[in-house]
Amino acid sequence: MLKFDAAMELPPSFIAWKEAEERAADAERARNALHDIGLPVPSELTAEAKRLRSLATSLLHAMAKEFKSS
Repeated sequence: MLKFDAAMELPPSFIAWKEAEERAADAERARNALHDIGLPVPSELTAEAKRLRSLATSLLHAMAKEFKSS
């Protein structure tokens, strides 16, 4: 696992992945909360959570590929 100290600048690909990951987690938490209290879950929310999770996964694969080639 890569470790960054406070003085290091994070790569843009890492920042993009982290943002997508956080947004996907937020959407999934919102979806789960609605489901847990018995409210209908809008299909748009489910679709957005899946889209964001897919984006985060794609960014993670791109970072891995970039890391391997360097």
